[in-house]
Amino acid sequence: MQSILKVIGVSLTVCSGVTIGVGLTGCSAVAAGIDSAGPSAASTETLTLTPDKYTTWSKTGTNVVEAKHDFRGEKRSAYRVDLPWTKGGKYEVYFPVNGLNLQDDWPTHAFVVEQTQKGWLNVDYNSARVRWDGYYRNKEIGCETNFTGTWVSHFKIELPHSSRWVDSIDARLMSHMKVVIPADSWDDHSATQTVWVSDVVFTKEDSWKGTDRDADFRRWQKFCDEYEPDYSDSSMYLEPPTEGRLKKPLMLVKNHQPFAEIIAVTDCYGSVEIAARDLQHWIEKMTKAQLPISYGESATNLPVKIWLNSPKAAKVYADDVAWLRKGSDIDGYFVRTKGDEIFIGCSVGSEVTYDNADAKGLPRDACPVGVLRGVVAFLESNTTIIFASENKELGTVYDESADLVVRWGDGRDRPATCGRGWLSGTDFSNRRPIALDSRAMWCARNKSNVRLPHKISGHGVNAGEEIEFFPKTEERFRVWDGEKRRKFDYYQGQVCLGAPDALETAIEFGVAAIDRMRTQGNYPIVGKGFWNEDNWGCCICDACTKPITADDGTVLESTKTFDKNGNMAWGERLYRSTQYMQFINKMADGIAAERPGVKTEILAYLFQLVAPKCKVSPNVAWTYCPYQMRAGYNTPLYCPCGNFNYNNIRDFLARGGEMHVYDYHCFSGFTDANNSTMEAATEDFRWYTKIGAKLIGSEFAYLNDINNPAGVMNGWLFPQVGWYADLAKTEQLRKWYLRRVYREGAPIVEKYFGGMRREAIHTHAPDETPWRNPLVGAAGRAEFEKYLPLIKNPIAKKHFEILMKKVAASK
Repeated sequence: MQSILKVIGVSLTVCSGVTIGVGLTGCSAVAAGIDSAGPSAASTETLTLTPDKYTTWSKTGTNVVEAKHDFRGEKRSAYRVDLPWTKGGKYEVYFPVNGLNLQDDWPTHAFVVEQTQKGWLNVDYNSARVRWDGYYRNKEIGCETNFTGTWVSHFKIELPHSSRWVDSIDARLMSHMKVVIPADSWDDHSATQTVWVSDVVFTKEDSWKGTDRDADFRRWQKFCDEYEPDYSDSSMYLEPPTEGRLKKPLMLVKNHQPFAEIIAVTDCYGSVEIAARDLQHWIEKMTKAQLPISYGESATNLPVKIWLNSPKAAKVYADDVAWLRKGSDIDGYFVRTKGDEIFIGCSVGSEVTYDNADAKGLPRDACPVGVLRGVVAFLESNTTIIFASENKELGTVYDESADLVVRWGDGRDRPATCGRGWLSGTDFSNRRPIALDSRAMWCARNKSNVRLPHKISGHGVNAGEEIEFFPKTEERFRVWDGEKRRKFDYYQGQVCLGAPDALETAIEFGVAAIDRMRTQGNYPIVGKGFWNEDNWGCCICDACTKPITADDGTVLESTKTFDKNGNMAWGERLYRSTQYMQFINKMADGIAAERPGVKTEILAYLFQLVAPKCKVSPNVAWTYCPYQMRAGYNTPLYCPCGNFNYNNIRDFLARGGEMHVYDYHCFSGFTDANNSTMEAATEDFRWYTKIGAKLIGSEFAYLNDINNPAGVMNGWLFPQVGWYADLAKTEQLRKWYLRRVYREGAPIVEKYFGGMRREAIHTHAPDETPWRNPLVGAAGRAEFEKYLPLIKNPIAKKHFEILMKKVAASK
């Protein structure tokens, strides 16, 4: 029997004309993998708590009493509290729920509230382990919490929760709901504030049963329940893969002398040429032998030929090319060996251009970037090299040798995602040279292909801000207060879109920018950014705040108010999101009419995060930014603690357009060895791809500090797990990384990180004593020192010493 805990003993009744804050659970969806029906209704049983169990904690000690109150003409049993104003006062009214366990369900929570004067109201939930701040939860509710006594607010939400010790509410031991009432937010400090609360309900149910979301959640819970780190011997990861080894090894370098030639069949963008340079560079680093590069055909008598993107190989290995084209992206590769010839190719021939890609069944921005992926796989499979970080001194771990023998030369691979990795760049031109020791190249070697120069990413989406589309003249400045106009800027305010020629100006600039990228940058642009700026400063002039009509006929009106710190009312966010999207739809259609095939890319961020009440043009790509509403990064977005984003994304997908992702994994425990975000990131990549998202990226920060081993490891792992999007593969990728970076010290390093990872992932009993890592402090250092003399590679030894220092300083 499903159970419900009902505080007042009166079921939640929806009065005519009363808004219920249910987020977006009632919307439909069109993409595969997003549940269209939403949560189902639940049967319930009732338990009523008595009034004497309620208490209030405040500076005045006011008691909560039970009273009959008229909620919009309906008499309800309610709890009333009369609160005098005190400077800096904060009242907290508790509603205990006595250890309710909601962990294995999709619980909902509802209550009805009214107050006599305008003021803020927040809600917290407490459990045995985690206290969740009500600030984000109120935003997740999707309701206005700054309301007057003339409006009855019905709240109903799906409770975000997690069994992890690091995310959201620990719903195994729910202890109480707490209503927080800050006195300084009231309009009238001379009057008493009276608050009525009714129908406080926690429903334990399985409201998503039978849906894809529930199946994903159950699978994740099972993974967490059963997770154990793999401490098996990883020394095999210093050897070539067993599958694809050559019967007859080939000598590339002998006694520091080249025995092979690189033959590059170049393309118009430069993708194959940079792959050839990279192959030459790293072989020379390891052996001091420089393999010559020829273009188009062989120019030496050296016995071994390494062909890059040979059209002959594309015909011979047509099955590989066809298989690669069925992947989620165009940057897969094949490596094949026949006699003394090694062929590294991909699904995009070197003859492909922007103008003929369509006819060849390829995206218009396709380029042979897969050759670089194949070169990296060839190097990693035949040597001990790993491109661990962008650090120029210690970032690449490799062994030096007088000889280089190829023992692996047959294989292929393709990505499970369309665009993945670090959003690390702003320069996308193909005409500028790319330094081999640059961050961009490090990202590309590790399978990242978003926000990089096109020749090493294969994607022609150009970032851009809305402020770039308009001249900095006074009529474009926003109105902030009264009639005064202020300059727009990245952090200072949005552009005024109310000028009569705003749409015409934006289209004209967009078309000109596209033409410049194509001609001056040799860039096959298929998307141009029109991102809202990183602030909440929308213009409040008359033209920018006039009523607008949504697609369903609803008239939306602006309040012309917002908090400079981002506390924009939800109604105003919906107004702005719809207003901007209506403008962007027209702009994107206008640009696409003049430059077919080019989408306008926007950020679903800040006030544009809320799905608009209008359709999204097929010429728009909306880049979703879940960060501001995300509970944490140790749990996949589809779990209960991701309710707002899950439902909001579902609503966005129903509106149309193309989905991209812009997240902030690097800011959320990424560099903390006690966290484990990679498993959740793996599931995010898989789920995003399932619902049709492309270009799934995260900001890049704090990941190049060689003195933070956890951050460096996760920085390497993130695009790698994005390529495979497979939990089983993630564990092995980490083992591969640790063995190659720490060499003979890998076993103790695996246990150091593995113990903390298990603690972060594994489901714990509510009363379980938290685990303490034995490999910290002096004891940990002593264990690490046993392995230090065993490490032969000097770069690996330095990495080990850095980690050992961190271990000794840990508690």
